[in-house]
Amino acid sequence: MADHWDTDAVEAVRSPTNGDVAPTISGVNPPSGPGGKPVTIDGNGFVKVLGVKFGDQDATAVTTESPTRIKVTPPPAGGGKVSVSVTTKAGTATADFTYQ
Repeated sequence: MADHWDTDAVEAVRSPTNGDVAPTISGVNPPSGPGGKPVTIDGNGFVKVLGVKFGDQDATAVTTESPTRIKVTPPPAGGGKVSVSVTTKAGTATADFTYQ
């Protein structure tokens, strides 16, 4: 008989809190700029990142460097303020970014 693992149960055993932490964003650096230039998003809970958006457009070159830092490239867009969102299995966090 083959062994079958419940992956959610395995993750729960690995996690000291037995659950995922909802993401939070403490900063976007730089907080403004053109699309196509790298941006760093600092915060917490960046585990199992499902997506990063600037407004309603997906960021490109998304790299989760640690549970507290993501590097992304915002898509091209016109000027103005948009919401940056980081979505994980545990929820979505938002912050502001201004296109120049």
